[in-house]
Amino acid sequence: MNSEADEDTEIGLIGSTHTISGDGYTIRVQVSDPATVRRSSTSTVSVLVPVSIDVVDGAYDLNPSHWVLRTLSGQEIDGITNSSAPTAIGKATVTGHIEGVIPFVDYSTRGALTNDEVSLSLVQLVPAGTAGVPVGQWNWPEPVPITELPAAQ
Repeated sequence: MNSEADEDTEIGLIGSTHTISGDGYTIRVQVSDPATVRRSSTSTVSVLVPVSIDVVDGAYDLNPSHWVLRTLSGQEIDGITNSSAPTAIGKATVTGHIEGVIPFVDYSTRGALTNDEVSLSLVQLVPAGTAGVPVGQWNWPEPVPITELPAAQ
């Protein structure tokens, strides 16, 4: 997705809440810890990041593929819509409150999450219509080695 923050991007630490407005919506979004990891096989690793979204005004078209997980080395992994995680957020038009996890799997960036040397640095929200520019960014205070993430339940 190659998503670089600009001067309009709301930036904060994991755990902070951003108020974001777009075409027909205003939302409050919080990205939280702990991110968890699920190892389906030696070649498939998922990182699940908890999010909470409140629609303040209008309706928000939620899509996990509008989320990006970036590693310390700069690799980007897009959120996916087809996940077996029981609390995974899927595609939906939201008018109230929703919380769950955004699943990130390294299908398109082979090895990005399967390498034990990888560290996670930030999560971004990049909705449709923003030309790839994130509207929200949540940084971990320090890069988090994937080996230190708790296992997903």
